Amino acid sequence: MVHRFQTFWMPRQKRRDGKAAKRFFKQLLRKHKGERELLAGAYRSALSFYDELPNVRSISFVSMGTGVYRWPLELAAEISIKELALSKFEVTTMCVIDEATRTAYQRACGKLDI
Repeated sequence: MVHRFQTFWMPRQKRRDGKAAKRFFKQLLRKHKGERELLAGAYRSALSFYDELPNVRSISFVSMGTGVYRWPLELAAEISIKELALSKFEVTTMCVIDEATRTAYQRACGKLDI
């Protein structure tokens, strides 16, 4: 099992009014610039094991970031499918926990004609 770093999703439209809240979110957003790249990088990092593990022919993933990290499911699915489409493994599997997640990943595959 490989565990990779993920980032919290902090959408800009969720900011609250008030000077203190604005300062807080400004600092938080500064720390989390490039969230999409970080999530994509987590998938790329795991896929990079292909070159290090010559006897491994398959790899499986869960929907990274969509649980406690609160990534929007559709966005996370699109990011992951774009990265997983580049997999060198013979078999690359996405394991999902419910119908909504499965549907989101199927839609993402459809957008990329996979």
